[in-house]
Amino acid sequence: MYFPSGNSAAEYEEYGDVSDPMFVDVQRVRSFGYGTYLGDTLNPNGTSSTAAVVQSGGPEERYLDTLSRQRIRAYTIAFAGNTQQEVHLPDGKTFFTSPDGCEGWAYGDVYGTTKRDRGILHYTVVFTLAQDVIGGVAQRVAQSQGVEDAMSRWSSCMARAGLDFPSRSVEFATLVRAYQSHPKSVGRNRHREMVYARRDAFCTVSAKLNQASEQATRLAVRQLTGSAADALESWWNMQLVAASRSARILGVSS
Repeated sequence: MYFPSGNSAAEYEEYGDVSDPMFVDVQRVRSFGYGTYLGDTLNPNGTSSTAAVVQSGGPEERYLDTLSRQRIRAYTIAFAGNTQQEVHLPDGKTFFTSPDGCEGWAYGDVYGTTKRDRGILHYTVVFTLAQDVIGGVAQRVAQSQGVEDAMSRWSSCMARAGLDFPSRSVEFATLVRAYQSHPKSVGRNRHREMVYARRDAFCTVSAKLNQASEQATRLAVRQLTGSAADALESWWNMQLVAASRSARILGVSS
């Protein structure tokens, strides 16, 4: 599934997105867009800890606007917790995160925990290790001849609709700049995103981009060994656990 995070426009142009061009869920993109309007791109300062879940103009944002600074702080602590914990990964990386709060405990309920990793910690550790591997795989996929040819076809297809983007990174950079330049023009920004997304979905299919990406990805994954392969297996197993638990929580068949 291809849903970008709310990186800055400059970061998209320079680094792209770690999941591009692994796979594009064309049905979801065609119907709902990229979800950029839910990201922190709506906040030019990038300071809101709840921006990823508070939709601009929505009832939750209107509620937050009625709160005093002290109450907003209490809200943020309830949502994300206020206890920073240092995390050491097997690959040597170290980072700090807040495992608690409503968000953290919800992640723990869905993705599971271990004896040491409460709340969101288990998810964060498994996700971070897997993302490092996925980023490397995605880079090899993007540089494969088959995907480069398919992306060229995708770019030509987009250009025929007046959307002249050599890559998705440039497309997203354009969207992010529009959101950050005119954060209050929600309707116009949302319309632009859906125009881009629907054409993207069409061009992804016509360029056979997913097929090229899948073939290159399988080759790259087969070449993984040791801890890299283990990290992806742990990530996949956690997704299976999450799907089962989510279905049980929602009362639907998985």
